[in-house]
Amino acid sequence: MATKVMPLASLTLAELEQLHDEKCAAIDAVKALAAEDVSDEDLAAAEAAAVELKEIAAVLEAKRAERAKHDRIAALAATKLPGQTGAEVPAYDKPIRIPANVRRVPNLQGFHGPNAQEDAYKAGLFWAALIGHEDSKRKARDIFGALSGSSTAAGGAVVPDIVENSIVWLREQYGVFRQNARRVPMSSDTLLVPRLTVSVTTAHIGAGSQITPNDPTFAQATVSAVKLASMTYVASELAEDALISIADLLAKDFAYAMAVQEDTDGFLGDGTGTYGSITGVASALGAGATYTAVTGINTVAELNLASFHGTMTKLLNVPGIRPKWYMHSEVYHTGAAPLMTAAGGNTVGSLEQGMAMQPMFLGYPVVFTQVLPTASAAASSLVAYFGDLSMAATMGEKRGIEVQASDQFRFDYDQIAIRATERFGITVHDAGGASSKGPIAGLKLAAT
Repeated sequence: MATKVMPLASLTLAELEQLHDEKCAAIDAVKALAAEDVSDEDLAAAEAAAVELKEIAAVLEAKRAERAKHDRIAALAATKLPGQTGAEVPAYDKPIRIPANVRRVPNLQGFHGPNAQEDAYKAGLFWAALIGHEDSKRKARDIFGALSGSSTAAGGAVVPDIVENSIVWLREQYGVFRQNARRVPMSSDTLLVPRLTVSVTTAHIGAGSQITPNDPTFAQATVSAVKLASMTYVASELAEDALISIADLLAKDFAYAMAVQEDTDGFLGDGTGTYGSITGVASALGAGATYTAVTGINTVAELNLASFHGTMTKLLNVPGIRPKWYMHSEVYHTGAAPLMTAAGGNTVGSLEQGMAMQPMFLGYPVVFTQVLPTASAAASSLVAYFGDLSMAATMGEKRGIEVQASDQFRFDYDQIAIRATERFGITVHDAGGASSKGPIAGLKLAAT
């Protein structure tokens, strides 16, 4: 008697996730074997599992979206808005009065919005309370409640959401890679990204001739989550009048440091532990998607229009592609901008505008990323990229930024330790091959 196969739509979310994991494990088991150790039967089973996995993933995504919608509706139904009977506003969201002795910072960069000063003060007050300021403890308890519920074994406490939200907002401003790559949530430590590697083919046939069938070929790129952490120390002598300044400084610094590392991993990662085992664009880029400047052009200052046009010819022209230039600001001002100025046609107005407008070059936007090589790059260096990063790379987000503080770790130094962590993954899955173009191309200086 044949086994009855249950329709995927009838399975529960948990059953679908288990089935998804089983198929992935079966495929991984075959991939781990050497070619000579894989039997035809095992290979056929793995290929069948890969086909089934696509259908499972589609149903799983729909189920998760449905569950998320139900959860949002339930949360909305249980929420009482301010002004409704029984509704409560969290203490840390209520307006507060900043003491007169606390210095306000006119141009906050770590906090934004109409309540930026208050949010920065609340964050600084929380940290000051952790390092033992009695007056700060009393005020913090009024705002946040008990400073308990530690999430670290050494006396730590989770910093309020106002700080995390500020860091996330700033990271979006600083992070070039996360702004331009395709971003997807990760429900597990690994994420499989389906890719079409070979399309169907066509052929002219004569009357009555047989049509040769062929199928598209799909492959899967894997995004693996890595953990990124940053920590700093604040002296216990922190004065109450500097609470806003220190909170603003830390939020900005954490956001900047994490964004820089994400960009470094995404663009320059070589697959080693230094980059969280991430292989970035520079290492993934194939020879077919790399333009090498002609002999004699081995410095940024020697680049000519032909070098940049040559890079553009290495781009795969696919529907929907939205290319941009990616380079260090020094490379733009030393290698690209002088070519435009030398071309003539400038007016006083165009020269005055300068960087006030979106930098453009050869009709496309220029995005500065300061992790790339500078104007002093050595010969044979990749100094600029042209293409659509969202088609070339995927950034998976396993967990957003979590900020924690502890007054125990640096007890002997009378300091408080503040730590920020996140979990994400990056894979550059389409960067051309040895002789094929991709959705992103690189400009390489000539060798000496």
